[in-house]
Amino acid sequence: MNRFLPALLTVSLFAAAPAVAADHDFEVSNRTSAGLTSIAVQGGQVIDFQRVASSGNRNFTLRLPDGVCATRLIASFDDGDTLTIDYDACNEGGIALGHEGD
Repeated sequence: MNRFLPALLTVSLFAAAPAVAADHDFEVSNRTSAGLTSIAVQGGQVIDFQRVASSGNRNFTLRLPDGVCATRLIASFDDGDTLTIDYDACNEGGIALGHEGD
């Protein structure tokens, strides 16, 4: 019985370990007429968010669980509008908010 105890302890330690997070560099280009006040990340978070003015750019860190690339972002603006974006953090380096022709 004692020879199985170390194996059981090892398994229980790994089972209790928290999930590892992966950080992704993330640039926001705000091409709208309103300031960007927040970004919500489904299953993750934006580290050190700061408001992005109209026609402004900022770099942030996007933190997702390890191995997760696809997420949904919800951008909120100071005029009350919101924008939902499907985003692939592993293959895209950021987002441009607004109209392509602006």
